[in-house]
Amino acid sequence: MADFPILTVTRAGTLEDQDFVATWDLKWANTGREILDLKNNTGGLQKTLTILYNSTATIDGQAVTSHTLTIAINTSYVIGPFDPLLYNDANGKINFTVSSPTLLSACVFRLPAPKAITTN
Repeated sequence: MADFPILTVTRAGTLEDQDFVATWDLKWANTGREILDLKNNTGGLQKTLTILYNSTATIDGQAVTSHTLTIAINTSYVIGPFDPLLYNDANGKINFTVSSPTLLSACVFRLPAPKAITTN
């Protein structure tokens, strides 16, 4: 499965280009600065998105479980960012599954890394 394309956000603007999800699984190289924009374009089926955690991640000594999001009919959601220590697999990727990719569109935005500000 190929990585989902990432659009880098700039001050000049970035054209939102939502692609229809063609697979049950989504992944990309996660830096912790990405936001996932999802739209359920179907008139009759809600979708379930499952965000898979790193299988060795713990919070306060407790194993973390996968997070699910129900995407209602004809709605959009923006979720993220995703901490790489909690979400990335051994290959540095974040992984999602969807209950049905039919008429689900998505776009991944990457925010630029903060830059040092200098003053005179």
